[in-house]
Amino acid sequence: LSTCGCGQRRSRSASNGMKRLCQQGAGGFGLIEVLVGAAIAATVLIGSVTAFQSLVRNGLRAPEELKALYLVQGGVEGVRFLRDSGWNTKIEALQLHTPYYLLSVLGVWEATTTPSLISGTFKRTATFESVYRRDSDKDIVASTSAEQKTLDPDARFVTVTVIATSTGSSVSITTLFTDLFEN
Repeated sequence: LSTCGCGQRRSRSASNGMKRLCQQGAGGFGLIEVLVGAAIAATVLIGSVTAFQSLVRNGLRAPEELKALYLVQGGVEGVRFLRDSGWNTKIEALQLHTPYYLLSVLGVWEATTTPSLISGTFKRTATFESVYRRDSDKDIVASTSAEQKTLDPDARFVTVTVIATSTGSSVSITTLFTDLFEN
């Protein structure tokens, strides 16, 4: 008598029949391994597909955000053009706290209150705010500051904002402009 791989006793004469029986019994354990392996593979596959979808979604959104950043930068350049071409008529004459649409037509910038879209998707505005300076040292202070301050007529805070109308996402930058050329 001898023992087969599955722990059953067999005689040498029944060796071939028992060998098949032992191999068939071991096959059930292999099926469980296959099912566990398939479950692990499915989990990995689902995780990979989800990660790929997120990558594609973010990749499609990136060009729109990049365009918005370029448009904000262009808006700051547009305000710079307005300042350089005449502070008194192009900047100082604008209402404070009012969003102006910045347009460039044939290389000439203008600020208008008429709504307009860029490429049918983006809305770009510039809002002008007063600048106050502390009387003691002429540093810029908030308009709400309790310190003694004076309005600086030759300076404006400008906030350029670009809104993607398709997603509602926005990009803004605030900077200071002064009457550099006294024009």
